[in-house]
Amino acid sequence: MIASRWQPIRIVAIALTLGGVVGVLAKAILFPHAENERQLGTFDFPATVPIPQWQLVSAKLLTATKPSQSDFGKRYQYSQNQKRVEIEARYEHYTDGNIGRLLVVYTPIEPATVVPTVKYREDIGYYSLFEYKEKAYLSACLNPVGQSTVTEQQFVQNKYSYGWSPQRTIGWILGRDDLLDGRCLWTLLSTPVASDSGSTSQQAYQNLETVWFSWHRWWKSKLKQ
Repeated sequence: MIASRWQPIRIVAIALTLGGVVGVLAKAILFPHAENERQLGTFDFPATVPIPQWQLVSAKLLTATKPSQSDFGKRYQYSQNQKRVEIEARYEHYTDGNIGRLLVVYTPIEPATVVPTVKYREDIGYYSLFEYKEKAYLSACLNPVGQSTVTEQQFVQNKYSYGWSPQRTIGWILGRDDLLDGRCLWTLLSTPVASDSGSTSQQAYQNLETVWFSWHRWWKSKLKQ
C-alpha cells in the first residue's frame, strides 16, 4: 500500500533526473564549447557609478590576473571637498568569497597584520573595516542575490540560501547557467587617515560606510540582471 502510494512520486523523480541527464548530454554534444563561452563571458564596468555628494575624479580598468578573464575589474576615485575615496572592484564569477584570500591575491595588504572589524547592516549585509598603513579600508563581497558577505562561510551560506531559483535550474539543464549563483563583485574601498588629511580613523570609516551603502544599492539591481 505504502509502496504504491510513493510509486508516482518515484516515477516523476526518475523522469526529471533522466530529462536533466539527457539535456546535459545533448548540450555537450550539440554545443561543445558553450561551457567555456559561459565562463569567459564579459562583464561591463560602467564609466562611473554615481555616489551622491561625491564627484568622480578618475576611473581605470584593471587587467585580469587569470586567463579565464573572470577576475577583471576597475578602480574608481571620488572626491568630496578635501576627502578622497578610492574603490577597487573585481568581478569574480567563481570564488569562495574569502575576503582575506582576495586581499592576498590582488593587494599588497597582509591580512595577518590587520585586525578587521566585521559589521552587519540588515538591508546590506556584512562588511569588514580595517586600517593599514595610514589608510582606512572597507571590504566585502557584493553578491547578486542575498546580502553582502566577508567570510567564506557567510558566502557559501548566502549562495545556498539565495543562489538557487527555478529559472536557474532550467538554465543549468540547458547549459546556460550554473545551478547556484556564485558570483561576487569584490569591493575594496579606501581613504587616507594620515594626520595631514584632516581625517581620524572614525571619520574615515564613516565616510567609507556612506559611500559603500550607496555603491551597494546601485550595484544590487545591476548584478541581478
